[in-house]
Amino acid sequence: MLQLQLRATEMSAPFAISHSPSAIRHPPPAIEIDFACSGGLALMERLIGYERVLLIDAVQLDDEPIGSVRQLRLEDLPDPSAGHSASAHDTTLSNALAVGRALNAPLPTQVEVIAIQAARVYDFSETLSPVVDAAVPYAVSLAKEWCAQNTLSDATLRNGKNE
Repeated sequence: MLQLQLRATEMSAPFAISHSPSAIRHPPPAIEIDFACSGGLALMERLIGYERVLLIDAVQLDDEPIGSVRQLRLEDLPDPSAGHSASAHDTTLSNALAVGRALNAPLPTQVEVIAIQAARVYDFSETLSPVVDAAVPYAVSLAKEWCAQNTLSDATLRNGKNE
């Protein structure tokens, strides 16, 4: 299975990404698009059964300008608690995946992140900051490219519904 996991950018990116003119409106049958606002153990549990996952998230990385977009592997994030992959009451997604794999959970072998540098990652808002909003089309184009390169024919869809 393949899942494209879209996560909150400045806490409102699911709306922004889904309503972007460049949004992935009709994904290939092997792609599942999901909107999640979780990290750590809860996100690890959501990823069970998928072979490849792409997360789109707001991050605060050192020396990156606000609105910059980077695509990297989860293990290459400079700080494993960057973005929303960790919680003070939980663990990082990297640690949660390690625990899940130790328990033989069928977890993705590939987890990539499209990271959008944001000034504020913990503020709730109905809109994105103008700089982050301007970065969304590029992030979506990277996601589309990733989907084209990672499509599998035997995936199962759940129509993006949260469970």
